[in-house]
Amino acid sequence: MKKVTIHDIARKAGVSIGAVSRALQNDSRISEKTRKKVHAVVKRMGYLPNSIGKGLRTGKSYLIGYLVSRVEDSFYNEILQGIGQTVCEKGYGLITGITENNPESEKAQIRLFLSKNIDGLIVSNYHPKTAPLLKKLHKEGMPLVLCDADPLFPIPHVAIDEKEAARLICNHLISLGHKNYAYCFEKNPNSLVRFHLCAEVLQSHHLPPPALYRSFSDLDQGLENKAVQPTALICYSDMIAIAVIHHLRHKGFSVPGDISVTGFDDLFFASWPSCQLTTIFQPKTDMGKYAAEMLFRIMEEENVTSLSLPPRLVIRKSTGENRTPVTPFTNQ
Repeated sequence: MKKVTIHDIARKAGVSIGAVSRALQNDSRISEKTRKKVHAVVKRMGYLPNSIGKGLRTGKSYLIGYLVSRVEDSFYNEILQGIGQTVCEKGYGLITGITENNPESEKAQIRLFLSKNIDGLIVSNYHPKTAPLLKKLHKEGMPLVLCDADPLFPIPHVAIDEKEAARLICNHLISLGHKNYAYCFEKNPNSLVRFHLCAEVLQSHHLPPPALYRSFSDLDQGLENKAVQPTALICYSDMIAIAVIHHLRHKGFSVPGDISVTGFDDLFFASWPSCQLTTIFQPKTDMGKYAAEMLFRIMEEENVTSLSLPPRLVIRKSTGENRTPVTPFTNQ
């Protein structure tokens, strides 16, 4: 079978070779009508662009790197979906590095990305020890965007409005009369950010900051101390919240009868009858899409500003009224 060339596409579409090239790169200088016509002919004739030759001509690899700690839960899978859709629409390929939040793995993946001559990099949930390398790449001009990652230095990023999310969760629990709180932690920088924001909201209502639980052992010790036993547990994520609910039920506690539990993310299982988790919804696919779009604007040398997306409180059956009245807490 004869190989289809760019000349064949141009002749069939009735446009110049340059127009075909620009249409395949989704160049803004080409009209939408011409772009659609060219793509339709490409699909019909089964044309495969020569990416190696294209890269040699343009100095680009047409590859984007995505660094992420994990993809076993739907949160980062949905972000990845948004990134992948946008990257594909732009005519680029996507390389994903999964690092389990290990700084050495993150650095190794970044070195691999650079060896592939990636044109830009999106990073989610990185280890603090990797920050100097990311800062160096950013300073040297590598197009770089953070997505759902705490910006430890000034860099374009896409994330939920964490302050508003903390306000929504805490005000909901306060309205239910809770006075003793605990925060169930995950080992990453963003988890501590969320903890401190929740503490600020509670203290603004003259309530004590939440106890910080880093393990089930911490949780069990807190539950055994009747004087400060929490009536509301704020969990860093839905994954942690579901594990906490199962642990509480195993220990004989009722949720929300004895203890209210909240999550964060609104993953697909949060609405299951066995969970019914009160949580914060994040537009995960949109976050990935916006991060990729921001990266391409940077690659085109446009000025960009970081994007903070509005959270939404989703109230389900894992939270309920506290059975004891609230006693105001006043800092001395």
